[in-house]
Amino acid sequence: MITRPKVFVLSATWPHIQGSIQAAEVVPFEIVRCLAVNEGCEVVYGCAWYEDVEITRGARAGIEALEELGVRVLPFIRLPRWVAKGAGVRRWPRALILRDPESLLPGTGQGHFLKAALDAIGWTPDVVIPIWNYELTAAAAELPCRMYTIYGNPDYKVYQANLALQWRWERRWRVGWLLRHLADRLRIKALEAAHLRMMRGFELVAENAANDYETYRRRGVRGVHYLRNMWPTPVSDDWEQKRDAAEQTAPIKIAGNIGHLSATANTFGLWAIGADILPALKRRIGAGRFEMHIYGRLQPRAFLSQWLGDPDIRMRGFVDDIDAELMSCPVFLLANNWSNFKVGHTRILHAFALGACVVAYRDTAVAMPELRHGENILLARTGEEIAEYIEAAATDRELRRRIGRGGARTLRDCFRPETSVSEMGRRIRDLLAEREFRAGAA
Repeated sequence: MITRPKVFVLSATWPHIQGSIQAAEVVPFEIVRCLAVNEGCEVVYGCAWYEDVEITRGARAGIEALEELGVRVLPFIRLPRWVAKGAGVRRWPRALILRDPESLLPGTGQGHFLKAALDAIGWTPDVVIPIWNYELTAAAAELPCRMYTIYGNPDYKVYQANLALQWRWERRWRVGWLLRHLADRLRIKALEAAHLRMMRGFELVAENAANDYETYRRRGVRGVHYLRNMWPTPVSDDWEQKRDAAEQTAPIKIAGNIGHLSATANTFGLWAIGADILPALKRRIGAGRFEMHIYGRLQPRAFLSQWLGDPDIRMRGFVDDIDAELMSCPVFLLANNWSNFKVGHTRILHAFALGACVVAYRDTAVAMPELRHGENILLARTGEEIAEYIEAAATDRELRRRIGRGGARTLRDCFRPETSVSEMGRRIRDLLAEREFRAGAA
């Protein structure tokens, strides 16, 4: 029986121990740390991507901390830019009729670059775990070991959502544009089929959104299970006093967005703020009596400019000390699940870690069923209800502290890295034990 599974964790980022709010940096660190320390695995970490990934000070601290735990961190694996098989018109039969992965799924055919990096250290894993990355999942599927992929959203779901945004806000009644849009719809449908065929071949699929877990299960993906997301739990005992000293309630300071402003989910969230929430806040609270602070890198999509120039919105860009900013906001708003594009968000867990009072649309709990209205979050059906809850939380300290305490408790009870990675470790051992049993029976 394998007593110390050999696990290759694969990401497009370097692991961060501190100073980062990017889930793609924080979560890989926590997974690797818990696999090595709590689950007794032999872990190798690989960062692979098509462009160089900077090793920041926080990343260096993360790498050094993992190496002290016995984790081996590979040199950066630079992948050549992926090119779909087939050129021009010849690609379409392969993609649309044959639904050939090499013509549809970025990363397909690049597994030998990962294998070469492992061969260079003379190490063969029992299991590879690509984290939240479509391209690396497709590449890792070609490695000669068991596959345990961690997913946030099916990749075709994101493409479908962006196509819906394109149709709503960039539609052109010209033949060329319409034909191109139709071709994109056909391509995404073929990509969906190829993606599901690939996922059905994996032994283990951890899905961090409960609604997408159900989608995969219904579509015949074996081994899929709902794995609660994770976040470090540094909720300090004095967070209430810190909030009492920092929160701005006149005018009401609202944290309206965190993260890349052009990202798909954030685009829908900013649309919801402009079209649904902002008018309701003006009617209920009054213009000039609140400030909607939008934090994040990059530029929002062009159609959002009709709302984001409003005098009650503050476009803050990237902020160095985002935790201090969030501590000064009596309300943390998540508007991203307003549309049909419903996904889970680690930023809720980040808010829980700061004792924040989170207000969101009710369907946020579709992806994260641990959310309970009135216990750890305030969930609304409409922009009018969101405005009502924002006003109530901002004017009632005990209400927002009660919700903040509930969020901190939920973070500790449900989303600790040790708990989620313990489930991963159990499933890995069961998978490897099954392999040994079959080998012995043969």
